[in-house]
Amino acid sequence: MASDSGSSPESYLSFRHGAWSWLFTSDHKRIAILYLITISVCFLFAVANALVLRVEALSPEGTLLQPETFGRIFTLHGLFAVFFFLLPALSSVLGNFLVPIALGARNLAFPRANLLGWYLFTAGGLLLTWSAIHGGVDTGWSLATPASALSSKSEVAEPALGALLSVLSSALMGVNILATVHRNGGFSAHGARLRVFVTTQYTGAMMTVLATPFFVSAILVLLRSPTLVRGPHIDPSEALLYRKLFWMYVLPALHAPLVCAVGIITEILTTFTGNVTRRPRFVISCVLAIAVFGTLSSGPHLFPRDLSPYLLTVSSLFALLVAVPCVAIVMHWLAMLYRGPVRWTSPMIYSLVFAALFTIGGVSGMPLALPPLSVQLHSTSYETAYFHLFIAGGVITAFIAGLHFWWPKITGRHYPEAIAKFVAVVILIGFNLTFLPRYFLGYFGEPTRLHSYPAEFQALEVLSSAGTTILFAGLAIPALYLTWSFFWGRSAEANPWNSEGLEWRLPSPPSPAPLATWESALDTNA
Repeated sequence: MASDSGSSPESYLSFRHGAWSWLFTSDHKRIAILYLITISVCFLFAVANALVLRVEALSPEGTLLQPETFGRIFTLHGLFAVFFFLLPALSSVLGNFLVPIALGARNLAFPRANLLGWYLFTAGGLLLTWSAIHGGVDTGWSLATPASALSSKSEVAEPALGALLSVLSSALMGVNILATVHRNGGFSAHGARLRVFVTTQYTGAMMTVLATPFFVSAILVLLRSPTLVRGPHIDPSEALLYRKLFWMYVLPALHAPLVCAVGIITEILTTFTGNVTRRPRFVISCVLAIAVFGTLSSGPHLFPRDLSPYLLTVSSLFALLVAVPCVAIVMHWLAMLYRGPVRWTSPMIYSLVFAALFTIGGVSGMPLALPPLSVQLHSTSYETAYFHLFIAGGVITAFIAGLHFWWPKITGRHYPEAIAKFVAVVILIGFNLTFLPRYFLGYFGEPTRLHSYPAEFQALEVLSSAGTTILFAGLAIPALYLTWSFFWGRSAEANPWNSEGLEWRLPSPPSPAPLATWESALDTNA
């Protein structure tokens, strides 16, 4: 890497060569690169499945796919998108690479467990791919009964175990981050700015680890008896138990990457507005409030008819309260933009795209918190649009923004800045053109996962499909130019953004680095 020239330690990328040096590495930076490659492949596959579904939606009759095939592609899209991108991306790639360096540590607390997590993740992806090749499942991405018990030619064991391996990988990553933070002086070791980033990673890891037992229990319930999985008879109590255990994991687990995203965007805005986060405790308090309220707000979204009026009212209140810290964070970001000279780099523009989707999705989620509207909008295209803008859109844009911001640090290379800025605008247009029409479709009562639809909805469906095409292009182009820049990009300076973050002032030697060299670098940059 260019930043490690001269007397700096050898780069982790050039320390050793050959496949074996990567497949059996204990270096958290190399493992983060392995996660990046695997997660990117899974994500592009999920987006390609979504594109196929939107091509099918061009016609009201759905002439391209059979209903059963449509359901299987829909399930694959959801499984790959949720379990193999949304949940692990921000922590397993950016958190894995940056948290130890941000704390001045040489590696994560458990390097071998870190590598084991990547193998579990890869095995889960291969198991899900094998299931797709051999017919797939048409149960929906939640694998819930009765669909998982009654759907013909569906084998739910393989995708369920694949999702379980991915969840266990995320749990190992979470334990590693928690242990690394506690092992290296907590949150106050190197100042307020990095404390925000590290605290959001820590909070997301805590949410993931605490929620994982619910998912393990749900999979055990699902696979406990062959009758529940493949037979014609369903135990209603076990079906209800699986549904509750599954969503008790998914709700906090999906808010965890959103919490991490807030830390990434705050770091980027701090760098490119010249404003140090003067109130880190305020930002951290808002992040903790999102984590707590988001976890406690599952009632109106999932079980609008199962709760008592009292519990439904309390749960709805928590769902509405999620908007308060979200608004506070957005106002804090606007204040940062107002006070300082803004540098319009590509990470900055991606951060603003995140803020736009975060705001639109958050506002649109408030009707889902109100019980009368939630009953009408539950399982409709409105709920689909809210999820994709607020959760999926937020995680995707934060992931891309973080990659662009730390790419010179990760690879020592620059990417084409002008193309990156243009693609950020394309992604913003693609997201809104894809999912804003779905709000209207949901308002008109169109259910989600619909193979055919009434002809009067065709104009909005075609508009959504056109947006998906634009969005697919906007998501595929960064994969191309970032891959190109990894090999042939212009060499980057040690700190091209003039950031005050500790990770920019430390070299990227292979881990574990010689102790004297690493401590000398810390002393020099203190």
